[in-house]
Amino acid sequence: MHQCFNDLQLPCRWVPDLGGLYGYPLFIFYGPLPYYVGELLYLLSGSLLLSVKLLFAISFYGSIIGMFLFAKAYFGPKGAAIASFLYAFLPYRAVDLYVRGALAELWGLMFIPFILFAMKKTVDTPKARYKVLLAFSLFGLLTSHNLSSVMFLPILVSYALFLLVRAKRWRSVFRMGIGVVVGFLLSAFYTIPQIFEKSLVHVETTTMGYFGFTEHFKGIKKLFFDRSFGYGASVREYPGGPTDDMTFQIGIVHWIGACIAGVVALLLWKKGKRKLAILLMLFEAVFLLSVFLIHPRSVFVWQALPFMAYLQFPWRFLLVVGFVTSFLGGGITLLSSSRRTQILMVIVVYVLSALFYFSYFQPKEYLQVNDEFYFSAQEWDRQIKRSIFDFLPKSAEAPPAELATVPYEILDGEMTVNDFSKNSRAISFTTEGTGTVRVSQYYYPGWIASLDGNKEAITYNNPLGLMTLAIPEGTHRVHFSFEETTDRSISDALTLVGIMAVIFILGGRKVFHARRH
Repeated sequence: MHQCFNDLQLPCRWVPDLGGLYGYPLFIFYGPLPYYVGELLYLLSGSLLLSVKLLFAISFYGSIIGMFLFAKAYFGPKGAAIASFLYAFLPYRAVDLYVRGALAELWGLMFIPFILFAMKKTVDTPKARYKVLLAFSLFGLLTSHNLSSVMFLPILVSYALFLLVRAKRWRSVFRMGIGVVVGFLLSAFYTIPQIFEKSLVHVETTTMGYFGFTEHFKGIKKLFFDRSFGYGASVREYPGGPTDDMTFQIGIVHWIGACIAGVVALLLWKKGKRKLAILLMLFEAVFLLSVFLIHPRSVFVWQALPFMAYLQFPWRFLLVVGFVTSFLGGGITLLSSSRRTQILMVIVVYVLSALFYFSYFQPKEYLQVNDEFYFSAQEWDRQIKRSIFDFLPKSAEAPPAELATVPYEILDGEMTVNDFSKNSRAISFTTEGTGTVRVSQYYYPGWIASLDGNKEAITYNNPLGLMTLAIPEGTHRVHFSFEETTDRSISDALTLVGIMAVIFILGGRKVFHARRH
């Protein structure tokens, strides 16, 4: 991302060093928002390590704030204090923080409660700031972790219907619709190319072998009763085989709190508070359905819905389970209207959570490293070889066996290459003589070659799909540039429309009305 900023490749899409130095369309497919924020933090701090730590910290404290706001709208401050605390100390959050390092998932978790809170406020009040909050929260989820967007979409739709049926006002539908549409517009620079260019990369590798969903179902014991915590991987367990060295527990305080909230829902129903009872029942249903989708008995659902294979790990639904059980936990304060009793409930939940969960929130070991360590030869090589299968361009038949050893190769003829330069959006050099040159970068739609300023056809009919150009006799200036395709240009334009819509909602609307009058 820092290279993109230096080279003014914005939005950032092509990363030249990943894929074994052959380049990668990483940020077309992988949620870029945390890395844009990380780049701003890096520019301010000058430290990559500090920037990464701050990104994880933002997801932690942002989740607390978001859940507090959402839960307070239904349970008051005491219930919100419980819900936000449970959300902060999810066992699965500890896994994402200290085992998987899943920054994108954590950022997705952060935005979910903000979306739901903003949806409620857009229905309840016409204030412009809540439409903007809804737009930015939806934008944040879509551009941080697309898999979280898929998993939470049924919840968002169901909750929207709940709010709109409760409100019975078409104006509320319009207000919420504005926030949703603007959120999609803001994220268009990422979401549209991701959808339209999926066929250009080997995404099938993300669902094969270890990443096949059949390898990662977990049973009731793992989810409810196994409190072991390790720093290893998820495996398919069978008698005599390897076992998980990673926790998949929901959390005893969380699932007990969810059970109590189910009782609260029934009591509310009997008291005539049916709207809130229905909301709690809705979240209880999501809790049970998500647990079912993690259990091996749900395999027929995964097989019937092919898109779910891209979720890879059924236990990824612990994201949904963690969110709804944390919210439901805040509902236990509705058992009593006594302030003293509610404070006691908060204390009990905090103490039990500390007792059961705090030991998970610590690293396996502490490393005495700095930024330079990660750019050292061996460590740098390890990093740029990682995830080489995930978004491999289809111009390549297979990933490279080793890193690129040279920036270019002269395949035939008598030719010399001078003044070679490369960045995240361009490759340039001069040639003398004649021959065929192949640069060590994958071809991907958007790459354009020119010879002395005149566009030339790129060939890439080699096993790695590397860009190749035939050079005629003489001295020439060769330039490869990564440009916007039609779908990317349209998506960028839609994002600009979204930005203008935000400005109009916040201030331009008042100016417009003032001029009219």
